[in-house]
Amino acid sequence: MEIKTQLISKSAKGRRPQIPMQAEWITIHSTANPRSTAQNEADNVRNNNPDAKISFHWVVDDKEAINVIPENEIAWHAGDGNGAGNMSSIGVEICESGDRIQALLNTIRLVIDIQNRHNIPINKVVQHNYWNGKDCPRILRNSAYIKNDMNWGWFIVSLEQQNINTAQNIKDTKVTIGNSVINARLIDGVTYVPIREFVDTLKSELEVTWDKIKGAEIKL
Repeated sequence: MEIKTQLISKSAKGRRPQIPMQAEWITIHSTANPRSTAQNEADNVRNNNPDAKISFHWVVDDKEAINVIPENEIAWHAGDGNGAGNMSSIGVEICESGDRIQALLNTIRLVIDIQNRHNIPINKVVQHNYWNGKDCPRILRNSAYIKNDMNWGWFIVSLEQQNINTAQNIKDTKVTIGNSVINARLIDGVTYVPIREFVDTLKSELEVTWDKIKGAEIKL
């Protein structure tokens, strides 16, 4: 994947207001245009209507990723006004044209790089929908546009797996649940447990009772 920088002019005050930002989130979008490339999208946001409050930080397709606003400045992409989506998240647009698998893999690589640069945990990688309810990124959340079952769950699992593969600090550890102990791994400060073993342990440790007044009670 080729990485390019093609910044929106500082004179385009609407699209690039130059408000400083400390990134805490990454917001994933898709372009809702099945024919546009990353270069098309970058050209559009840089060259059209400088007063429009519509922008993003990165756009990615199956060949390249283009940065149009510095990651330490806000962009108008989350649809939440002066909320945290616009004011503290890096907006990444995924193109819907070309090779879908490669475009998503390129996005995952870019997101991991952004996470590492800004120390952003995976639970703060969110959909545009998270901020304002919009059906975006539609290629990861809307069955009419999803291909090959590559939905949001697939994206997050793939992102998490790649984070594990590139992690620098991995240690074996154990997690105690009730009276049971299961093996786990501490990866860059985050504890990961095997999901099947975790669920089986929970089942064996949970005690369910019924009281006609209180109803069901679950105890560990």
